[in-house]
Amino acid sequence: MINSAEKLTELAYAAMLGESPWQHFLDQLALEVPNGKAIVVVHDNAAARWHIPLASGVDPRTLKRRGAYACANPFIAQTTTLYNGIGVGIVDEALIPLEQLRKTEFYNDFLEPHEMPSRVSLTIEQEQDELFILALLSDSMQQQDKLRAAGLLTQLSPHLSRALRYYRRSSTKRLMGTHTQQFLDALGTAVLLVGEHSRIEIASGHAEHLMATGDMWRITSRGQLQFLDDKLEASLKAMLSRWYTGAGTLNFPLAEYQVCLVRMIKDSISCYFEGPTVAVLLEEVGKAPQRLDLSGFGAVFQLSAAEGRALAGIIDGKSTQQIAEDSSRSVETIRSQLKSLYRKTNCHSREDLLKRILALR
Repeated sequence: MINSAEKLTELAYAAMLGESPWQHFLDQLALEVPNGKAIVVVHDNAAARWHIPLASGVDPRTLKRRGAYACANPFIAQTTTLYNGIGVGIVDEALIPLEQLRKTEFYNDFLEPHEMPSRVSLTIEQEQDELFILALLSDSMQQQDKLRAAGLLTQLSPHLSRALRYYRRSSTKRLMGTHTQQFLDALGTAVLLVGEHSRIEIASGHAEHLMATGDMWRITSRGQLQFLDDKLEASLKAMLSRWYTGAGTLNFPLAEYQVCLVRMIKDSISCYFEGPTVAVLLEEVGKAPQRLDLSGFGAVFQLSAAEGRALAGIIDGKSTQQIAEDSSRSVETIRSQLKSLYRKTNCHSREDLLKRILALR
């Protein structure tokens, strides 16, 4: 064993806390089996689709071809019947006899040609129709290698499950920063953050008032948002799919409100653990939009005067060069201010900042 279970556990927690990339954890895990490969997978049984956000040792071209084999994967049907198998490392022949596996399209056209005929897997969690799986694959694993790897995955299971729960609990905090309620109040509009399965994660004060008095939606006993407008409801559900590839922003003019849906930007591993998040923004029709209170917003995020001026320039649609000329500063100085502004507001780009802070008004 190259890495002990304790060492891999430390790497998992370091990745969870942002101190080390998840890729490093996966790379080290792959070393535990000869010619090892490691993948994290989310499989949607209802839609017969699977997604691999992160992999180690697998050719990216192979990952691009994976979708064609989602329906042909014989392991999934067996995994869904093993309710006691969640959290336990399982060798491939425990799910399907090797003689039977070697006759399948999945084995002959996908696993064998890409040096992955042997497999040990861990189902971290199952939520509704989705399975969250970590798998080790190789063309050189002996039976003792498989059993040892299965035991290792079982040891790692509670820590990976904890990472999944951590991501889900802290997703809105990481998306909006540490001043979420102040942020939403500063926008001066009704804002809801909706997570996977339409669960409401956080709401501004105005949005909470609308939920209690409005008639455009209903809130289920499980805290799920359901729009009464069929087109709007279908669009929200589509944007909350892990496989959504449409526009990042959709607008819907209703009788009393203008509704804007914004799919929040996430890295692939965050999306794997916590699922997608959509911001629902509502403005009253006929009411002049309230301009962002820059002084109040600056106080919330502890922006310097220079960063506040850079923010004002972005809101007015000015380029970095124009902001520099207006403030009699160099372009490099403005770029430095913008980097600091993005860091403090937990954004990654000008577009990201406009989507989150201005709510696309």
